[in-house]
Amino acid sequence: MALSSSKIKTILTFIILLLAYFYMPLSYSATTSQAEMAIKTKNYKKAYRILKPLAESGDREAQYNLAVLYRNGLGINKNYNEAAKWFQKSAKQNYAKAQYSWGILCLNGLGVEKSRAKAQKWFKKAANQGHKKAQRKLDRLGLSGDESDLPENLKTEKALLQGSQRGDLELVKTMLNNDAEVNFKDEFGMTSLMAASSRGNIKIVALLLEHGADINARNDQKETALIQAAQAGHVETVKYLMGKGAKTELQDKLGNTALLSAVRSNQAGTMQILLNRGANVHVKDKNGQSAIAIADARGYKAIVAALKKSGARLSKTSKRTNTSNVRLTSANSHWTKLIVAVRANDYKQVEKLLRSGAKPDTKDRDGLTALTHAAVKGYDRVAELLLSNGSNPNLRDKKKMTPVLWAARNGHLTVLKKLLSRGGNMNLKNKDGSTGLILASQAGHVKMIEYLLKKGARVEQGDLKGRSSLYFTVKNGDINSVKLLYRNADKKYLHKYRNYLLWIASVNNRNNIVKFLVSNGASVGTRDKHGNTLLGKVSGLGLVDIVSTLARNGVDINTHDRLGNTALLLASSNGHEAMVKYLLSLHADVNQRNNFGNTALIEASAKGHLEVVQMLLKHDADVDIRNKDKQTALGMAKQAGHSEIIHLLDK
Repeated sequence: MALSSSKIKTILTFIILLLAYFYMPLSYSATTSQAEMAIKTKNYKKAYRILKPLAESGDREAQYNLAVLYRNGLGINKNYNEAAKWFQKSAKQNYAKAQYSWGILCLNGLGVEKSRAKAQKWFKKAANQGHKKAQRKLDRLGLSGDESDLPENLKTEKALLQGSQRGDLELVKTMLNNDAEVNFKDEFGMTSLMAASSRGNIKIVALLLEHGADINARNDQKETALIQAAQAGHVETVKYLMGKGAKTELQDKLGNTALLSAVRSNQAGTMQILLNRGANVHVKDKNGQSAIAIADARGYKAIVAALKKSGARLSKTSKRTNTSNVRLTSANSHWTKLIVAVRANDYKQVEKLLRSGAKPDTKDRDGLTALTHAAVKGYDRVAELLLSNGSNPNLRDKKKMTPVLWAARNGHLTVLKKLLSRGGNMNLKNKDGSTGLILASQAGHVKMIEYLLKKGARVEQGDLKGRSSLYFTVKNGDINSVKLLYRNADKKYLHKYRNYLLWIASVNNRNNIVKFLVSNGASVGTRDKHGNTLLGKVSGLGLVDIVSTLARNGVDINTHDRLGNTALLLASSNGHEAMVKYLLSLHADVNQRNNFGNTALIEASAKGHLEVVQMLLKHDADVDIRNKDKQTALGMAKQAGHSEIIHLLDK
């Protein structure tokens, strides 16, 4: 029977509505999946196009992922304001990852007014949902628990910076995994990315950028990572930074771009890379000097020729100019003409100014003399000239740093030798109580350490916190410096502090130093002042190699801390599968209880560590043991809602 046109119309309408009903969620699901795939394949522009409408529709996960793109500048220009906006929207929908990230922005004032109280609020919300990084952040900031329980070396930001300075990839990885703030700055505005870039360590540079390092951050002199890499002549690092979006035309306080800095340092390689990538060859510094004018004034003929090929031209007025025509600007108005000449490493101008009666010991507003600036930069010929003209090598700046201390800190051995030969005192301390030996040890300058020891520097001297040069070399993993300092240290000092040094080496995963210290009498059974065992601490951190060294040297694998926690309990609680597997292979007591009656199985079940639970069960963990609250592992899993573990234990 033929259908009427009205019936056909009704049926078609119904089919369309039915298709629409099923199509919409399928389309939404596919789009979400596509966004995740785009991020995994690093097609960030596509991810952005997909995520933006989803975020605007109220999807909390899309809002979080969109905020990540804005924060890291992936597929879109970096924009902390937009990142803050979307993190906040997602956080308010109770998305733990967003709550943590929103807390980080609040803590650091990125895209939002800086507020420690607001950061605490959101970290707590995330931590209450089991977000481990949020809980660690609360602990570290002293917003929950007692921060004094944390070892000194786990103050991660400074350790991250030092690892980047030393080129210690493993330390950098460890600190980033411990949630170090990647854009932390020291007292001079130096970031870890700047430190790694200035030393040409591409692996660390790449890792820091992956963790959200600000590629265009500036230090107190407004230098960027790119400027420092260019100045130091690290060609591959300059290439990498530019490929990741480093801005070539940013200028430091003196108006130097990366190109100008490369030219000043006679770095033809980095200069050429910058020129090839379109750096402005005509830009001038705050003194009105262009790259070619600087190169010509300093007699860098090859650089002048290369600049000419790129279109630079010497004007009649710019030929053979020097710093005699320097004009002071708002950026450096507190510097004398002599200091400006020293910073430019212009020997002839320094000589001319001194002959004209310039006073070498006049200080800038930070208390630095011309000689101090020469020591900071490592300009040995200029330093010698200033010393010959009566400059005092022991004058302090506002941070109580002397030229000697600056030379030691920055590894300028030739300058240091000149300073000491002219009466420089290597035993003076800065405001933190650090000597030249301590500063050299912090920075890992082995030759400087060796020279200072020959001159009689004392290993036992500590800073205001009691940290000696040996402490810093142990912490930094510099085995050669550790051995050097150890040979020169007082035996009574070593006997008193070797266990403490072992603790520092262990929690920083310095296995070669752990072996060295143990072979020199340090005790593998050492505890801290809170009763925590070294074995328990490194097991809780998942440092299998360190535990292996301790075990081979006779540590009791079942020893417990003041709370009754064994290595296996702590490793299980923190979900370190490899550590649990290793400890079980050493026949750790699988059913030992802590002071609360918890076993490793109860701890792992409560925290949701499925793989650890499976391993413990295979090693005959007792599922029927109850803690002091009468809870079994199954009861704890049910309380926390860990369905897979519930199913496993309920068989």
